[in-house]
Amino acid sequence: MDLTTALIIVGIGLLLLLVEVFLIPGAGIPGIIGLVLMVTGIVLAYYESTTYGTITLVSTGAVTALLLFKFLRADTWKSITISSNITSKANSDEYDIKEGDTGIAITRINPSGKARINNVYLEVVARNSFIDDHDEVRVVSVEGRKVYVESQNSKS
Repeated sequence: MDLTTALIIVGIGLLLLLVEVFLIPGAGIPGIIGLVLMVTGIVLAYYESTTYGTITLVSTGAVTALLLFKFLRADTWKSITISSNITSKANSDEYDIKEGDTGIAITRINPSGKARINNVYLEVVARNSFIDDHDEVRVVSVEGRKVYVESQNSKS
């Protein structure tokens, strides 16, 4: 083997390491093969001659250090990352439910379920007991998006 072959093998190893970092994240096959190819290329260069081996080892280390320095800088990652922020919220639709409002249990509230209050379908929580479906409910309290209800019927 000659020095050109050794350098090509080292180059392919570096390329596979870059593929591992940017395209296939994790400690996978391309990264391992890339490291093996880099070591193999350096060893083959040492078989050619000690001088070629040392030059290949130093240049491989320098290129690897340069790539690490380049890719670990914050400016490099800013250009390839998504910089938009999510400003919306899930279930951001507001409804006007307050203590004392009444409605109908759509499902069994055991201890949570669905109810229709002020023509709005929402998740509710029974404060003290279980409530059957189609029972009338009254809002006891509202804490953020959590609505606590109790049964209006005397059978509960």
